[in-house]
Amino acid sequence: MSEVRTVPIEALGTDSRFQVRLGGLREAHVRSLVEALRSGAELPPLVVKPSGESGRFLIVDGQHRAEALRRTGARFVKIVVQDDADLWTSFQLNQLHGLPLSLDEKKRMVRWLKERNPQLSVREIARMVGLSPSCVQDTLSGRRRESAGGGLVQRPDPWRRFFQVLVRAYLRCENEQSFIDDLAAFLADFVEAQKQPGLVWDALAAFADAVRLAWDATSELYSESEDEKAAGS
Repeated sequence: MSEVRTVPIEALGTDSRFQVRLGGLREAHVRSLVEALRSGAELPPLVVKPSGESGRFLIVDGQHRAEALRRTGARFVKIVVQDDADLWTSFQLNQLHGLPLSLDEKKRMVRWLKERNPQLSVREIARMVGLSPSCVQDTLSGRRRESAGGGLVQRPDPWRRFFQVLVRAYLRCENEQSFIDDLAAFLADFVEAQKQPGLVWDALAAFADAVRLAWDATSELYSESEDEKAAGS
């Protein structure tokens, strides 16, 4: 296991070449880490690589943790140094913990892997990244599926009905975990039963990304409602 070191938090920097996540920090996730730190939790060490400047490092894994530590006034941070770390290192570490990677982030990794390892087959890359071979092939060939009107479709009725049913199912469950387990089992069975499970899996991955975007867009509303409940109790 690599040695854990402690360095001043000011010694850390970032470089997009080693950041697998697109779109910058997720504010809701940073806030959740801040709350964890204030509750006494200890976060895992950040994975970094030397920046080329003496005593300075670039974050490969742990940008959200670093920001949370800054916000709580931390002056020092625990790190693990990996001299040969790259974007693939960041991708692998982010698959193991934290926020799920988005479809666009996985597609970026597909292109990165193929550029640096032309000998890799579509199926090998699909296995490494966690996408279906059809999605990897479309990514490498530059094909993409566009909506008829372009951009996001605003609240189509089928989606509204779907979520109304979903919320009713959630309310009928005995607890949140049973709802998650039942829904996950249904989705897995549904994908496996299809004639083209890869395409259905792609749709499911895109749906997960849409849920994440909706979560980020409405997280402040959720926080406000929780604050109101606490105030009224």
